[in-house]
Amino acid sequence: MFLRVTALAALVLVPSQAFARWSEARTNHFIIYSEQSPEVLRKYASDLERFDSGVRAVRQMKDPPPTSTSRVTLFVLRDSGVVQNVTGIGGIAGVYFGRASGATSFASGEPKRNRWDLDGRTVIFHEYLHHLMLQDAAKAYPTWMTEGYAEFFAPAEFLADGSVEFGEPPDYRGAELRLLRGMTLPDMLGGIYHQTTGQEWVSQYSRGWLLAHYLAFEPSRRGQASKYIDLIQKGVPALDAAKQAFGDLRQLDRELEKYHERDTLPTRIIPASMIKIGPSKSAHCRKTKKPSFRSG
Repeated sequence: MFLRVTALAALVLVPSQAFARWSEARTNHFIIYSEQSPEVLRKYASDLERFDSGVRAVRQMKDPPPTSTSRVTLFVLRDSGVVQNVTGIGGIAGVYFGRASGATSFASGEPKRNRWDLDGRTVIFHEYLHHLMLQDAAKAYPTWMTEGYAEFFAPAEFLADGSVEFGEPPDYRGAELRLLRGMTLPDMLGGIYHQTTGQEWVSQYSRGWLLAHYLAFEPSRRGQASKYIDLIQKGVPALDAAKQAFGDLRQLDRELEKYHERDTLPTRIIPASMIKIGPSKSAHCRKTKKPSFRSG
């Protein structure tokens, strides 16, 4: 389950003895506190920067110099149980709190147990994509698109040659991804939420991922997502914008079903030459005292 809120709730402090030695890593986009060894933390921080650079390459986003509030402060905790104790939120592996004074995140440091597991780092990737999209204040994205694109980027793979791969299916979605039950395509594209059930709402993650994936790789649909967003920004109702941008929505739905039935789907690899994490963006680690978790 993903959870994104806009203000820090009251946090439950974990006793000091629950924490051993803490390290801090600072990069252009993150301030990270963790009990991981400096070597492990440096790799963790480097992967976060590689993710940031890869996403910016795909989305053609600028990378302005960091400010006092632009970095995400991330606490990498021992496991999901500690994350839940600290935040007071049950059933999560990670969480993102957006604040005007600077975003804060908490994530489990446990590695994935299998391909269907949802680990804290994947949650952070999902939420960081929201963080980047929110920086585009000139555009308002519909829910299926914010969640679908976050799911597109979240299962990122970091390859040995320094490249980053996007587009792997979010296998942690399980049955939601296999069955695609929930909202109809017109309702999802039109943002129609009359008496929406929980299953229908969550389907924007799975069906949203599939549609985002299809639009990204299908040559005949190139440019249609941008047209859809541009029409919405001009005040065209979302459903009308979808019909103008995508044409016959029943045809799009049929194409999407065929795409879903394929044995393999394409991915996009951003080569190492396009991943910009030079000296100014590398992680600098140092020992630090136990961080203070505060409400805000």
